[in-house]
Amino acid sequence: MQPSDFRHDPFSDVSTAVVTTERHLIPSTSPYVVMLCEIPQKTSPSTMTVTEIDGTGTAGTSFAEVAAIPESGQFWADYNTGATGSENWNTGKLLFNAADAGKLVEVSYTATGTLAGVKSNRYPAWWLDRGDGSDGDFWPATDTTISGLKQYRSVFIPAGVTVSVDKYVRICCQGAFVNLGNINASGRGGAGGAGGIGNIVGAEGANATNGFVGAVAPYGRGGAGGAGMSTTSAYGAGGMTNYGLYDTSNTIVESEIIVYGAGGSGGGAYAEYIDGSSAGGSGGNGGGGIRLTCASFKNTGSIISNGSNGNAGGRKAGGGGGGNGGVVIIVTFINLATGTITVNGGAGNTRGAAGGAGYYVIKELGVM
Repeated sequence: MQPSDFRHDPFSDVSTAVVTTERHLIPSTSPYVVMLCEIPQKTSPSTMTVTEIDGTGTAGTSFAEVAAIPESGQFWADYNTGATGSENWNTGKLLFNAADAGKLVEVSYTATGTLAGVKSNRYPAWWLDRGDGSDGDFWPATDTTISGLKQYRSVFIPAGVTVSVDKYVRICCQGAFVNLGNINASGRGGAGGAGGIGNIVGAEGANATNGFVGAVAPYGRGGAGGAGMSTTSAYGAGGMTNYGLYDTSNTIVESEIIVYGAGGSGGGAYAEYIDGSSAGGSGGNGGGGIRLTCASFKNTGSIISNGSNGNAGGRKAGGGGGGNGGVVIIVTFINLATGTITVNGGAGNTRGAAGGAGYYVIKELGVM
């Protein structure tokens, strides 16, 4: 088996390998194997280092490389590929002892490329898309906000740190994703609709692309909440539940659609009061969208994407509907800890309707 994406200078016939660093989680169950993103080049003496990372993200005890079954505090690198007719290539697999299960480790090695045949058509392509690592390691020390496409080498969110999501984030992580803190997308999805004033109808809640008024939209895009009425003390509708990312076998089938919770609709004004004192309550915002693909996942903190509550209206006016809960999708090869994940709908106000519950799913590819 020859390497693909091989770092090699064909004119000089020499390797152009680079030194790289990755973070991975040792599986909690056998086999206790970490798969690196590339093939380490075999050197004598070995230049590979493996270090344990503690709960603050700080490098600690080093592991010793051995040529046999490892004991606690040791690792064995698999040099049995025979690629290119020699023994200078590694499969990218590192074996650890059961005593070190669940630990976060940092591996530094000389990277030469990826093995041919490592990709599989067993899964949809986007399930295995862990990005190119171009955004580096994400190890925030203070509260921060992220959105859009992020391509990290590894993620480590310490306890006490909150990472807020602005509407939607897609995280591709080549190595370990560890959250000891908080990831919060609550109220960051579709905006709630404005309340009605006088004879003006309360507005629909905002939705992801191509939603339909008061109905479930296709392809996983949240439908908008129905508009409030103004002829009586009307109440806002809640944001609609998201559908469309599952087929009948409960398999995630969509990859490119941006999905987050729909906003609740605004409540209607009471028609007799046209002076503005009877404005309907605005709807609550929907929860944001979080999609993650990573090599290994550990969450002992919280991931929250709840819809916001609807707001109260004026004199005899209807309250706003609650925002729909958000969407959290996690595809990982190894899941060590799920932690707390919530995607609740927001409450309606003054008899406004509650937002629908969002959903989250974790696909653990290594146990299929």
